[in-house]
Amino acid sequence: MEFDPLRSPENLIRDSRDELRRALRVRPLPVAVLMGADDLPAGRLGGWEATNGLVNSVTITFGAAGAPGPWVTVETTRWGGTTISAAPLRQSLEHHMRTREDRFSAVAWTGEDGTVTVDGRTVAGHLLRAGDRWWALRCWLRDLEITVVAHDWHSPASLHTLTEPELHQLISAVPAPPPPPQPAPPLPELPGEPHKLLVEALLRADREHATPRLPQEWGVLWRAAVLRQADLADQPEHEAERLLRMMLDQLTNLQHQATWFRLDEPLRNRAVDETLLFCTGLSTDVPSRPAQVAWLRRQGLRPGEHARIESLNAAKLHWLDAWQSWADAQLP
Repeated sequence: MEFDPLRSPENLIRDSRDELRRALRVRPLPVAVLMGADDLPAGRLGGWEATNGLVNSVTITFGAAGAPGPWVTVETTRWGGTTISAAPLRQSLEHHMRTREDRFSAVAWTGEDGTVTVDGRTVAGHLLRAGDRWWALRCWLRDLEITVVAHDWHSPASLHTLTEPELHQLISAVPAPPPPPQPAPPLPELPGEPHKLLVEALLRADREHATPRLPQEWGVLWRAAVLRQADLADQPEHEAERLLRMMLDQLTNLQHQATWFRLDEPLRNRAVDETLLFCTGLSTDVPSRPAQVAWLRRQGLRPGEHARIESLNAAKLHWLDAWQSWADAQLP
């Protein structure tokens, strides 16, 4: 099936399910699902794979992978007629843990013999546990391999292979739309302009510690400044973040390399104010404009084929000279 970017997601899903139905008519695959799992959401088609037009794997998922609460996936695979073999059970479990950003190196792993009930029969398999929240079980039934992976679900697994009408009904089920994203909590009231508070917090931490330790409220200040920057300069948030980082980088560099910036508080405050006006676009025609432009040019240079170290050093000196000229001009 060719991908057409102009087709709607609903049509793409429908086409994929029609293709699965056609492939299953050529060679049916008994698909296993959990039975009697009343503490889980209803099963839905989680994915399928085909080789040479024949379905060799179907996955049924119970619960949403990223949502709170228990989650289980049951994968039924027939490797016969393919050149592919099963991945180790631990590799499959690590994959699912990785998708939930769980560190599999931080939990204890144990393996043992296990059993699962399939269509009323007890089938032997291998059970693997990763900490207290994850487990996986794999068993073999004739030419089928069945793998169950579970997170925060600890009931005994009982499986049922779907009849053809049951399977087609499950394939036809329309997936429920994902829940709307939760709105971000409102930012608390700040005692001043976010840009100014952000700069003051960073410069203060830089002065007081050899390795700057940002205040606990840094995340709130940063988020508020990003939103304010995007609003003032009519920019997307990613561009607002980039310009804020560039602005903070300039001011911390000034603090390290310009004596007047460290020792003369009124002059430092004036330099900060002009930098904020220039960064937000409220006034780009500030007295320190030559220094602001020199910083932008310096930031455009990186060591490599087209920018030698000498060019970077020259740009740095030009920037510092421009700020020194500005500082000299402020003297009475």
